[in-house]
Amino acid sequence: MKKRIAVLLAALLAAATLFAACGKTDAPDATDGSDAVSESAEATSDAPTTEAAAQMPNPMARMDGPEMFEQELGFSIKAPEKAEDASYYVVSGQIAEVNFLLDGHGYSLRASKAEGDISGLYGELVSEEPLGDGATLTTLKSGDADWYCLKWMNGDVQVALSNTDGAEIEALQAIYNEVK
Repeated sequence: MKKRIAVLLAALLAAATLFAACGKTDAPDATDGSDAVSESAEATSDAPTTEAAAQMPNPMARMDGPEMFEQELGFSIKAPEKAEDASYYVVSGQIAEVNFLLDGHGYSLRASKAEGDISGLYGELVSEEPLGDGATLTTLKSGDADWYCLKWMNGDVQVALSNTDGAEIEALQAIYNEVK
């Protein structure tokens, strides 16, 4: 039980890091008619605000499953078959994101037709290594940790699979081989 809690906390920490990085984009917010407003904005809506203290809408809209990506974005991605606790989001109305646990590690799988880096990871670039089949393995340093991201194109959709909690590179490659 302690191991599962530790894995869940690590996944939540990784997701929080990715979500915080997503808030730095200038992309338009997701507007699907649902309540895509952050809980903190809702909780403080009764408090007096100034222009500088006004809350921003949450750029993440939760989806019920991968089939909704096709409706929202015109393409789809999904978690690997054996993934646990998968959650699906549209980020800033442009990026499909799936967060999941697999073999004790948390992963983020993102896809978008937008240009630029969609990984949501920020850190010091350590290396970029082509894998020979069109994918690139990027290693970033953040503090004392190495973060890994596999990036590839699927037609006109760029895809990024990342891990920030110490999974082996071979684990990312196995997931890549299943979801590409």
